[in-house]
Amino acid sequence: MWKCLDFRASRRLVAGVVVLIGLLAGCGSGTNVNQIWGKDDDAYDSLYLRARAAYDRGDFADAKSLAERARNINSRNEDVNILLGYIHLSLGGIDPFILARRLVENNSSTTAAALTQGGAAASGSSSSGVSGTLQSLGKIISLGSTDLDALSSLVETPADSIFATIPLRRPKIVNASLREAVPVLREMNNAIRYICGFVDPKVTEGSADPRDTAENCPQITGSREQTYKAHFLWAFAHLTEALVFQSVLLYSDGNQNNMPNIEQRSKAVSSGNFTTDASGGITKFVSTVDELQESVDAVFASEAGEAGAVTQLSATLNAMDSVTKAFSALPGIPDSLTSQITKSMDSLRTIGGETAGQTRALRAQMTEKLSQNVATKIDATVCAKFGGGNCANVPAEAKASAEVQELCSSYTTLANGLEASKKKPPQVCS
Repeated sequence: MWKCLDFRASRRLVAGVVVLIGLLAGCGSGTNVNQIWGKDDDAYDSLYLRARAAYDRGDFADAKSLAERARNINSRNEDVNILLGYIHLSLGGIDPFILARRLVENNSSTTAAALTQGGAAASGSSSSGVSGTLQSLGKIISLGSTDLDALSSLVETPADSIFATIPLRRPKIVNASLREAVPVLREMNNAIRYICGFVDPKVTEGSADPRDTAENCPQITGSREQTYKAHFLWAFAHLTEALVFQSVLLYSDGNQNNMPNIEQRSKAVSSGNFTTDASGGITKFVSTVDELQESVDAVFASEAGEAGAVTQLSATLNAMDSVTKAFSALPGIPDSLTSQITKSMDSLRTIGGETAGQTRALRAQMTEKLSQNVATKIDATVCAKFGGGNCANVPAEAKASAEVQELCSSYTTLANGLEASKKKPPQVCS
C-alpha cells in the first residue's frame, strides 16, 4: 500500500514538473518563478494585500513601499494604482471623508442662507461663487511658512505706502518644480498620476490642465471595476490643489478676522482721507487706487510666461473643472455633496464662456469685496470734494475730469468678469 501511495505521489510530482516546464517555456527566459507561484514576501497578491492592510491601519509609508513593489510586478493593475492614489492622498494629510463632510455642511448652510437671505455667498466667506465655496471650506489646508515661501514671494511695498503693514504674496507659476517643492501638492500630483489612466476619458476631455494630455495621461485599456473610487479620488485630489492655491491667492496673515490681505488693502483705501489738500486730495486717491490695482495684478496674474506652466489662478480653475467632471462621472452621488461646487462652476462657465473668460470671472469673484469697497470710496471722496457730500450735485465737468475718469477706469478693471447683477459702479461714473 505504501509503495502504491509513493508511486501515485511521484506521478503527481512528475506531472506538476511537466506543467511548470510548459508554463516557463511559454513565458520566456526573463520570467521570475517567484512572481508566478509566489513567495509570501514577493508575490503580487501578497504585496497588494499587505499594502492594503498597512493603509487600513494608517501606516502609509509601509503601504506605499509595499504597493510600489506590487505595481512593479503589474503596473497596469487597476487595484494597486488606485490604492497608491489613496495612499498619496493620505500622505498629503488629506482625509477625503472629512473634506466630504465639510462640503455637505457647507451645502446645508448655503441652502439655509439662500432661503432666509435671498441667496448669499457661501458661509464664512467674503466672496461668492467658486471662490466663496473654497473659502467656506475653512482651514482644511494649513500651509506653513516654508510652503508659503515655496508657493509665493512677498510683494515689495514702499515703506510710506498705506499698505506697508499689509503684506501680499505674489504666487509663483505652477509647473513640475513647484508641485515637487510643496509636499501636499507633490502627494496630490502623485495620486493624480497613478489614477489618471483609469478615469473615464470624459473627465479629462477638454481639460486645460497640462497633465491631462494624451501623452501625459495615457488611458489604460481593459475592464474597470473601481471607477467610483477613481473618480472620487480624482475629485478630492484636485479639490485639495484648488484649496492650496486659493490659500496663496487670498493670503491672510491672521489679522482682521482672517480677512484676505488683498481685501484688507481695499479697506485701508476705504478708511483713508483724500478730501483735503493736506492729505493729497484726489491726486493722492488716484495714486493709491493705482497701487491697489497693481497689487491685484501682482496676485491674480493670468499669464504664466512659461510653456507647460499655468498661473495659480488658472490652476485653481483647472482643478475645480476637474472636480465637477469627476462628480458628473459618479452615478448616484448625493447633491448634498456636490451641488455647491457644481452650481458655482456652472455659473462661472455661463458668465465667462471660454476658459480665458472663466479665469477673469474667477478673479472677479476673488476681488468682489475689493471692487465694492473701491466703488463706495470713489463716490464718498468725489461727492464730498465736488458735491458737498451729495453725488447729485457733482458737476458734469468734475465727472469728466482726468482724475475721476481714471478712478472710474480702475473700478471697471477691478470688476471685469464679475456677473452683471453684482456690479455696482460708482454713481459718479455713470
